[in-house]
Amino acid sequence: MRTRINPYGISKSARALSKYLGAKRLLVTGSRFKGKYGDTVINWGNGRGDVGGARQINRLYDVQLANNKLSTLRVLTEANVDVPNWTTERSALVPEKLYMARTTLYGHSGQGIRLGEPYELPVTAPLYVEYIEKVAEYRVIVVNSKIVDFKKKKRRNNYEGTYGEHIWNHGSGYIFARNDIVVPIGCGKLGVDAVMALGLDFGAVDIIEDKVGKLYVLEVNTAFGIEGTTLELFGDALRSLL
Repeated sequence: MRTRINPYGISKSARALSKYLGAKRLLVTGSRFKGKYGDTVINWGNGRGDVGGARQINRLYDVQLANNKLSTLRVLTEANVDVPNWTTERSALVPEKLYMARTTLYGHSGQGIRLGEPYELPVTAPLYVEYIEKVAEYRVIVVNSKIVDFKKKKRRNNYEGTYGEHIWNHGSGYIFARNDIVVPIGCGKLGVDAVMALGLDFGAVDIIEDKVGKLYVLEVNTAFGIEGTTLELFGDALRSLL
């Protein structure tokens, strides 16, 4: 019986998880691994490759779905999981409203996002998502339909730049933290519902809260930052699956 991690590429988190679980990582390209009955492969954000007859934690197909921003929103909408309004047609946008145009469906950390009113956005973007003014952003990490960690976006101390107004990420002065936070009612269930709708065994769900307290799922990550306490909580939960 062998356990392997199938990473999407060079990943600090995949390396940390490999060490924590005592599981080797597969080569991103040129892997000769042929899974057989009794083997387990943890797909860390990788929707490619052939893992043979190994049992998969996060199946390749489901990772492909979750990695694509448009397919994620389609699946979540069909499953009645709350997400922002979205469309693939710029002509369907409402004048004077703000939208985020995604010029790539696979970007992360704000890659490929253009914010503006309809007339300011690209004509041929594959996805347009209505911008929601948020007061908070959370991350819910789910394993096997159970919540294993909660975090909230907070401003980084001693950040020397200008804090991002619309997109909150490390580059705009924000980090996830778990201390001294209050998680709104329903946030955890929303995270579990999103992971289950996509057929995933685990995922990190990014959820925003608007000024009237309504929650929306933005995306579900199948490869995410894990270190310290998060690594322990997530790694131990994965062990229970193994």
